Amino acid sequence: MADHGHIASSSILSGLGRQRVAPGQDVMALDGTQKIMSLNQLKRITRRLLPAPLFQTIQKIRTLRHRPDPEIARLRQAFELAQTSEAMQVRPDLKLILDPESKEPFSWFCWRSPEMVKELDFFISLIAGANTFADIGASHGIFSLVFLNINPNGRVLSIDPSPLAHQYRTTNAQLNDMSESLRCLQVACGASTGSLDMHFNWHHLDISGEGDERREKISVPLRPLDHICTDLNFSPEIIKIDVEGYELEVLQGAENTLKHANTLLIEIHPEFLDKLNFSQSDIFDWLHIRKWRVQSLDRIDMKRDKFVDQIHTFHVYCERIGAVE
Repeated sequence: MADHGHIASSSILSGLGRQRVAPGQDVMALDGTQKIMSLNQLKRITRRLLPAPLFQTIQKIRTLRHRPDPEIARLRQAFELAQTSEAMQVRPDLKLILDPESKEPFSWFCWRSPEMVKELDFFISLIAGANTFADIGASHGIFSLVFLNINPNGRVLSIDPSPLAHQYRTTNAQLNDMSESLRCLQVACGASTGSLDMHFNWHHLDISGEGDERREKISVPLRPLDHICTDLNFSPEIIKIDVEGYELEVLQGAENTLKHANTLLIEIHPEFLDKLNFSQSDIFDWLHIRKWRVQSLDRIDMKRDKFVDQIHTFHVYCERIGAVE
């Protein structure tokens, strides 16, 4: 019995083989003969050869697979409509002038990641009227810059161990005329004074651990936040910590500083905690003993078991629930 599908496709392809190459067309090899076929032509051939119900099913599957997250699409459209070549419109009423290298990482807080958009929105909802902010793990400085944009008379201590991030953060402060209010330090915060071996991960630094031997290593100064704040006579009301597994060490080195703070935002990284032999339970217990209420960014209390059971990166908002001893 003749294979009519093969005959049909061969006939069509033979006709296509006499066409010239046009932009957007693919070159296909069939039986040693070069054939030219565009994606639209291939789609038409497939439609003819396949039963209609099967072709429609394939189309539905492909559409679902390639359909963008509607929330990301909405955020991206609003973000792109607001942009100019000189500045980045981070929010409708919040514009920053940035080093070009900072625009892509900042865009994650504008539309690329709904979780990161939510994190920055939550931060913005907290900071109106605040005077002082410590940004631990500041990277390129989006939280530091946003704080001073909303509170132009405020002061910010912006800390990150990466020399690359420090360079861009310092430039961003200068571009926005914030250099006098935004103090940038290239140092790692921890529970003790010394040095810390870290590895580059893009512009970030990760704490060295098993299996990191192939990544570029750098030794950075290590200081407790308490020592830094004492030296600078700085008392932050709000503290944000994003240190990829070193959260407990930073908290332990900020014992006195935290007695005068009223708001604490922490990004918890379970995968890094495991790698560095720290535990989520130790972080929760440390906060609980010191009378910090732990909540999600939806302002829902987070109990110990839920905190400990998280397996992916998550954010917590902490506020005082009792007098500081």
